[in-house]
Amino acid sequence: MENIEEYKSQLREKYSINGEDGTVYYCRSARKLLRRLNNPHTLILTVGVQGAGKTTFCQKNLSEYARINIDEMLLDYVRTHNELVTPEINRELNILFYKRIGRALWFGSVIVEANFVSTKIRYNIINEFRESCNKIVLLVFNPPKSTIISHIRQDLVRRLRPGLWEDVDKEYDYLNFQIQNNILSIGVDEVIFIE
Repeated sequence: MENIEEYKSQLREKYSINGEDGTVYYCRSARKLLRRLNNPHTLILTVGVQGAGKTTFCQKNLSEYARINIDEMLLDYVRTHNELVTPEINRELNILFYKRIGRALWFGSVIVEANFVSTKIRYNIINEFRESCNKIVLLVFNPPKSTIISHIRQDLVRRLRPGLWEDVDKEYDYLNFQIQNNILSIGVDEVIFIE
């Protein structure tokens, strides 16, 4: 346990995170979730591996919120330009991604859909927009691995790429490590587990 506390301390220091850890909630009802999120200028980040149901849940239950999905931005680029995304184009898309988040927060709350299992990516966004919002919430999707595999297989044409299964395994294990050690609550106001 000592190593975990050291790891948390290093995260706080590395990403300049101050304040208390966020409160953790478990939510089974979309209606209750909407009441929890009813706060203007809330930055809502989805956390979960590919196939965990983040996009489907948000489309079905949170359609009144502005939604920014980095995967959709990448797919739109590929469809429009009929070419693969190079590192340079990826940087440009990330700049656009951040601009869209900032613009959406100016007008109200926004759901940012990406897996955000990586602490580096998650904390970069949190630090970038901490001053632009009233509240930062993580929506965590962590169904059993068998459910994730089933979801990916249903949408294999869009998702298939080299290393997919290995990435899902690594992300799933790392997410569960963060859950078990209460790392997700660092730097955010609330963590809501979607059950």
